[in-house]
Amino acid sequence: MNTGTLRHAVPFGVGWSVQTVASASAYAPVSLATDVSGGAHLAFMWWDSASVTYRLRVATLTDGGWQVEYLSDRVGAGAQLCGEVRLDALGEPRLLFTAMSSLQTRLRYATRRDGGWARAWPWPASSS
Repeated sequence: MNTGTLRHAVPFGVGWSVQTVASASAYAPVSLATDVSGGAHLAFMWWDSASVTYRLRVATLTDGGWQVEYLSDRVGAGAQLCGEVRLDALGEPRLLFTAMSSLQTRLRYATRRDGGWARAWPWPASSS
């Protein structure tokens, strides 16, 4: 687990523009995709010490700063991203990740649609 602050940096003039995305414990790997307008989309695991669990978070750079969302609650201690966050033809993020519960590891797929997250197979019907 990486502890500290997750930051995003882009070249700016002769230096760098650095923005804080999240100030907490981020669990590597962190995945980055850039849309056609230059907007950044990050996916990362986050350790929530209050509930003692990992949560998948997705951050999108907007004109107002970073919008950070929880994609999944309690994905388990062995959860991880599978590959990279990708953008569909509409510029919306989609990703694969694993979630662990008890002794089971499940592959999950999700994509953002109409301001919310759509979860597709093999998302179990009992998950929220």
